[in-house]
Amino acid sequence: MRTCNNRSVRKVPIVPRFIRLALLAVLVLGAIGGAPRAAANQPPLIEADQSAQVSFPGSVTFFLNAETTVPILQAELRYATSGRAFSNAAVVTFEASTTVEASYTVDAQIDYIEPGVDITYSWILTSDEGPYGQTAESTITWVDESFGWDRLDSADVSVFAYDRDPEFDRFILDTAQQSVDTFKVLYDVAELEPVRIWVYANPADFSQTLRQNSEVWIGGFSMPEAGIIAVPIEAGDDYSVERVVTHEVSHHVLHQATKNPFSYVPTWLDEGLAVSGQWAGNENDLQIVLGALEEGSLPTLRTLTSSFPTDPAAANRSYATSHMAVVFVIEQWGEDAIPQLVRVFREGVTADQALESVLGVDTEGLDAAFREWLEQQR
Repeated sequence: MRTCNNRSVRKVPIVPRFIRLALLAVLVLGAIGGAPRAAANQPPLIEADQSAQVSFPGSVTFFLNAETTVPILQAELRYATSGRAFSNAAVVTFEASTTVEASYTVDAQIDYIEPGVDITYSWILTSDEGPYGQTAESTITWVDESFGWDRLDSADVSVFAYDRDPEFDRFILDTAQQSVDTFKVLYDVAELEPVRIWVYANPADFSQTLRQNSEVWIGGFSMPEAGIIAVPIEAGDDYSVERVVTHEVSHHVLHQATKNPFSYVPTWLDEGLAVSGQWAGNENDLQIVLGALEEGSLPTLRTLTSSFPTDPAAANRSYATSHMAVVFVIEQWGEDAIPQLVRVFREGVTADQALESVLGVDTEGLDAAFREWLEQQR
C-alpha cells in the first residue's frame, strides 16, 4: 500500500513516564493538549525495514516496509531532532492490509531543521484493535552530504569540513579542544558530551542551511543543547577560528556544566564568559563600553538577562558590556568566583540567588557596582 490520504502531524513532548500528544493538521505543529498516556503502554518492538532519504535543505522522507499478522490501518511516524524537548508525530492512514508500505515527507523549511543535528525516528503501527507494534529507533544526520565531509576527532570535539587544507582543519580541531580543556576547568565539569563543528568553506554554502528569510548577517549557528556548531570559515582564516570557534565552545561547555530543568545562566554571563574566552576579537570592548557609558546607551545587566538586540550596534554594545561585566567580577571577587557561580547555577537557582550566594549582591547591585568601576576606568 502507498501513503496517500489523511495525514496529520503533532508534537509530542519528551517527558519521563508520560507522553502528551498535541493533535495538528497537515504539517502544522500546534499546542492542542491531549490526554496523557503511560509510556509503559507502548506497543512491542516489531521487525520492519525503515529508512530515510535526505534532500538537503528542502526535505527528508521517511519510508517503512513491514509484514504483519493482522491488517494495519495506520502508520504513525515519530521523529525528533537532537536538542529539542519534543518529538513530532505524523499519521498516515490507508486501507487495512498486512503488507505495509508507508512514507512521509517533512518539509524542512516549514518545519525547520537545524544543520548538523541528528534525527531519530521510528514508526508505530495500529490495527482496528489498537496499537500493534513499533519499530526500533534509527538515526540519521541532517546535513548536505554532497559536500563530501571529512572528519577529524579529538577527545571532546569532532570537526567536519570539505575541500580544505588538512593542516588548517587540524588547527580548528586543536583550537576547539584546547578551548574545551580550558573551559572544563573554569566551569568545573569533568565529563563532556562531544561537540560537533560543521565548517562550511564559504558564506554562500553556509547560507543554504538557514531558515528561509533569515537575516543576511547571520554568520554562524550554534545549538549547545544538541552539541552542534555550524560556521563558515574560509581556509587560512585563523582570526575567525580564534574568535568564533573559541566563543561557541564556551557556550557548549557552560551549557553542559549548568544544565538543569529549572533555570538558565543569564545571557550577559553566558556571552560575557564566551567573549572573555575568545582568543581574538575582544580587544576593543572596554572602549566600546566606556563610550556607551558616556553617551548614556550602556545597557543594564537586567536587560541583558535574556536575548540580545538584533540591531548590529546595539548587539555589539551588549556583547562588549557582558564581557567587561565578567572582567569586573573576576577583578572584584577573584578568578574562583566563576566556577563558584557555575556550581550554584548547576543547582537550578535564579540569577539573583546565584549572584547573592557568591558575590553578595543581586543583579541590580552588581550593575551599580559595575558602573562605578567603569567610571574609574575612564
